Amino acid sequence: MQGEEAERLAWLLQDIQRSLRTLTDRCLAEHGVPFAKAAIQRQLGSESGLTVSELSRRLGLSKGYLSVTLDRLVQDGSSPKFVQTVVSAGRPVRRAG
Repeated sequence: MQGEEAERLAWLLQDIQRSLRTLTDRCLAEHGVPFAKAAIQRQLGSESGLTVSELSRRLGLSKGYLSVTLDRLVQDGSSPKFVQTVVSAGRPVRRAG
């Protein structure tokens, strides 16, 4: 019985996660913000010293995509606290402040 309960709980948690992601995507889309951009900003805003490799692993995004998106965040001024991005593995994404 414990195995069945654990499977049911895992399924419910996955269902909740999917529902939250769908709602988040809808809210962000209403404001013209791609989910990946919001996720990147959240991660960088909550923890300093992250590398592009670590950010890639956490978010499930390619390093190339992250590099382009981080450069755009800096260029468009939507995240002025991001001063410099370093794509080399093991070097942190730099922030002002």
